[in-house]
Amino acid sequence: MAVAVGAAFVVATGVRAMLGLVRARRQMSLPFVLALPVMSASCAALYALWLYAEATGAGEFRGSVAALLMGLGGPSLFTAVHITERLLAQREADRADIALRLDARTAELRSTLARVERDHDQVLALIEVAEVMPFEVDITRGCISWSNPAADTKVIGQVLMGMPVGDFLAGLVVEGDRAALRARALELVSKGGAQLAKHEFRIRTGDGRNRTLRVAAHVAHVEGRPAFARGYVFDVTELRQLEADLAQAQKLEAVGRLAAGIAHEINTPVQFVGDSVQFVQTAMDGMVRAIHAYRALATRARQDGVMPEERGAVEQAEEDADLDYSLEHVPKAIERAREGLGRVASIVRSLKIFAHPDSTEMTCVDLNEAVESTLTVARNEYKYVADLETDFGEIPPVTCFPGEINQALLNIVVNAAHAIEDVVKSSGGRGRITVRTRAANGRAVVTVSDTGGGIPESIRHRIFDPFFTTKEVGRGTGQGLAIARKVIVDKHHGELSFDSEVGRGTTFRIAIPIDGPGPGNGKGGQPAGYPRESDLPTPG
Repeated sequence: MAVAVGAAFVVATGVRAMLGLVRARRQMSLPFVLALPVMSASCAALYALWLYAEATGAGEFRGSVAALLMGLGGPSLFTAVHITERLLAQREADRADIALRLDARTAELRSTLARVERDHDQVLALIEVAEVMPFEVDITRGCISWSNPAADTKVIGQVLMGMPVGDFLAGLVVEGDRAALRARALELVSKGGAQLAKHEFRIRTGDGRNRTLRVAAHVAHVEGRPAFARGYVFDVTELRQLEADLAQAQKLEAVGRLAAGIAHEINTPVQFVGDSVQFVQTAMDGMVRAIHAYRALATRARQDGVMPEERGAVEQAEEDADLDYSLEHVPKAIERAREGLGRVASIVRSLKIFAHPDSTEMTCVDLNEAVESTLTVARNEYKYVADLETDFGEIPPVTCFPGEINQALLNIVVNAAHAIEDVVKSSGGRGRITVRTRAANGRAVVTVSDTGGGIPESIRHRIFDPFFTTKEVGRGTGQGLAIARKVIVDKHHGELSFDSEVGRGTTFRIAIPIDGPGPGNGKGGQPAGYPRESDLPTPG
C-alpha cells in the first residue's frame, strides 16, 4: 500500500510540474505536445488508483489519492484540457485550410499545364502549316540534335534529327551551294555572340526536286564556348518562283509594249510601201500592154518598109534596155515585193495581237487566230530547221486570257524547234512541227507535235519543274514549260500533258474549257472522252 501511495505521489508531482511548465511556456508547441500525453497518463493512473481504493474499501488510501487529486489543482487541469481541445480543433482547421489551398493550387497548375500543352500543339500546327523547320545543332557533337519531324518530312522528305551535319551537307545540299553554306556557318561560330545569321541554299529532295531554303540561326554558348546553333529554316521555293515569274512577266510586259510600239511604227510605212508597190504593179501592167502595142506597130512598119532609121533606133533601145528580160522578170519582182510586204504586214498584225496587254478579266477570242499569230511570231525559231504543218478545226470563241495562252503556246513551239534542231543540226536535214486544233467535250484542244529526239524516261517527271533544263547555258532558262503549266492548269483549270517516244518525237496537248473555268471544269484531271492524238483526224 505504501508503494502504491508513493507511486501515486510521484505521478502527481510530475503532473504538477508539467502543468507549471505549460502555464509558464504556453506559447511553445513542443512542451504542449510533450505535456499532453504525460498529463493524460498521470490522470488515468490516479483515477485508476482511486477506483482501486474505492473498490477495496481502503479508506485511508482513498483519502490519500483524493488529497493528491485536489493537490493537483482541479481548475488548472481542466484549463489544460480545454487548451488542448482548442489546439486540436485549430490544427484540424489548419489542415482543412491547407488542403483547400493545395487543391486550388493543384487545379491552377493543371489548368496552366493544359494551356501550355494547347499552346504547344498550336505552335507545332502553325510551324507545320507555315513549312517552318526549327532546329538545334550540337556543335560539339557535329549533329542535328533536335528538329520538327513533321516539318522535316513535309519539306525535305526525311527526318533530320540525329543526322550528322556532314551527311546533311553531302547528301541534301546542292553541290554548288555547299561551300557557301559551310563558310557561312563557320563564320557564325567564329564571331561568337548571339548575332543572327541568315543564308539561302538549295537542297535536293528524295524525289529529285530542288527546293530553296532560307535559314536564320544564332549560336548559344556554354561556359564561354560555342555549344549549340539554334534557329529556323523556311521553305522559300514558291516565293522565289513567284519572284522569278514576276520578273519574267515584267520582262514580257516590257517586250510586249516595245513590240506593240514597233508594230505600230512599222505598220504605217509598210502601208505606204504597199500602196506604192500596188501602184507600180498596176502601172507596169499598163506599160507592158503599151510596149506590146508599140512592138506590134514597129513590126508593121518593118513589114511595110517605112521609117527604117526610126525602127533601128527603137530596136537598139530595146536591146540596150534588155526589154525582154525586164518584161519577164519585173512583174515577178513586183509580185514578190507584194508578197514580202504582205508578210511584213502579217508579222505586224501578229505582233499587235501577241503583244496586246492582258486585262484582269478573261475575254472571248478566236483561238485559231491566236495560234496562227503565235506561230508567225515564232517563225524565226523553226524556219531554218523545220517545216510547219497546221490543221485548224472549227472552234467556237474561247473564254481565256489570250496573251497568256499565246505565251504558253509560244514556249511549247520554241521547245519543239529546239528539239528538232538538236537532231538535224549535224545532218543538215529538216524536221516537222504539226499544230492542230479541235473542239471536244466542251474543251478547246491544241496539240503540238515535233519530230525531235523525244524526252528520256528518266527526266519526264521533272520537265514542268521551275528552272529545270537540259539546254546549254544561254539557250534556255528552264521556265518555259513551268510557265506554260501554270497558265494552262492553274489559271485556266485545263490540262497540259505530253506523249513522247525517244528517237521519234513528242506531242504536247493543251486543253482548256471553252467557256472558261467554272464549277464543272475541275482543276487538273482528265475529263471523260478527252481526245488523244489518235482521235484527231490526219490532215489532207
